[in-house]
Amino acid sequence: MRALGAYAVWAALAVAALAIVRAQRRRPAAWQPPAIATVAAASVMAFAIVSWGRATPLGDFNKAYYPAGAMILSDPSRLYECDVSNLCFVNLPLVALLFTPLTMMARLPAQLLFTAIGAVAVAAAAWLTIRELDARGADRSAIVAAFALNGPLLYSIRLGNLTHVLLPCLAIAIVSLAGGREARAGVLFAVLTVIKPPFLLFLPYLVLRRRTIAAVAFAATVTLIVTASMALFGTELHKLWLATFIGPFAARPVAAYNVQSISGLVAHFTMPGHLTDWTPLEAPAMFNAARYVLVLAVTAIAAIALFARGAPRDATAHRLELNCVLVLMLLASPLTWSHYYAFVVPALAAYASRRTPVLGAWWMIVPLAAMLVSLPVVLPLLSAPIPAALIERVLISHYTWGGILLLGCLCASRLAAPRGHRTSTHDPSSRELPHR
Repeated sequence: MRALGAYAVWAALAVAALAIVRAQRRRPAAWQPPAIATVAAASVMAFAIVSWGRATPLGDFNKAYYPAGAMILSDPSRLYECDVSNLCFVNLPLVALLFTPLTMMARLPAQLLFTAIGAVAVAAAAWLTIRELDARGADRSAIVAAFALNGPLLYSIRLGNLTHVLLPCLAIAIVSLAGGREARAGVLFAVLTVIKPPFLLFLPYLVLRRRTIAAVAFAATVTLIVTASMALFGTELHKLWLATFIGPFAARPVAAYNVQSISGLVAHFTMPGHLTDWTPLEAPAMFNAARYVLVLAVTAIAAIALFARGAPRDATAHRLELNCVLVLMLLASPLTWSHYYAFVVPALAAYASRRTPVLGAWWMIVPLAAMLVSLPVVLPLLSAPIPAALIERVLISHYTWGGILLLGCLCASRLAAPRGHRTSTHDPSSRELPHR
């Protein structure tokens, strides 16, 4: 079974990376950086290039972005003429213009260029994360491993999606907000929202935290982009976009295996048989009740962690808060695709490099959460009825389960930070991840 093979390869690479990092922490040697680079290259080869499952190589680019880049200027009215259950362009019309330059070349060169842009973006995001965390030696190797072993990130690269391309934008937005550059942060979060709408959750966070400049810049930028899009392509095309892709997917669940939010988790459990169905489903009242209760529960937990200690006073606390909001966004969104979990890599990197404090028994939960949100994106199917039902109803939602655990870890770390004092990984009351 190819899915089990993918898990086995990922586990072997993860164990190898862990052994190298531990050896580097005990006794640094010249062979360790090349070794971690080899593991990273092997992971990229295995999960971004080799086919383990249903991910169509560069499918999103070939069927959505590349055609949209050509159509937006030649015949915008046909931009959304596609089957919602298939790969097609689902973004704001203006976003299609980003791909118009690529349509001036044949598809193969365009694929190669887009892939190269994505690779540079991921490398830039890793470098920004290393610089922000001031990581050296083994901690730097741990960050490289966190990026290279993240299945959703490699899945995004394989699909030719935009998620991994946006990682530097997210990293700069978080650093900017933590550093007090509110206008820049607000603009960047707005750009992220236009391309990936779940980022809209950051706007109420900014309002509640009274980050006025950031909130105004966020709202103004989104308004400006949407207004420009409507001015260029008319209101009818935008009404069609809302009616076809925003309204149905926000109101009704999708139970496909690569939908990994609380809505998807409840849909997997209550509506089996739709793991390869990307059409919004009619949901019973019990589904909506369960979804809202769970979303309110995780939101309440995050709110307590964010506001019980007051406003963050240092970079670590700022980073923890923003990562809490990020993970909550993934869990609460009606539609979170599995590749969106690439956005949690910086949070995992902060734990892996020991820049985020881990207290008490939470040190046992962090590795489990990291594993669940980093596994390769495959569709495991078994013929035996009981294991098949367990996978389809429960285990297929492992990214969501991992997100819930990761949110708990981040909230615990945020609550551990004394109000008004600097959070430190050297706090004697904290317990680091084991590294020996």
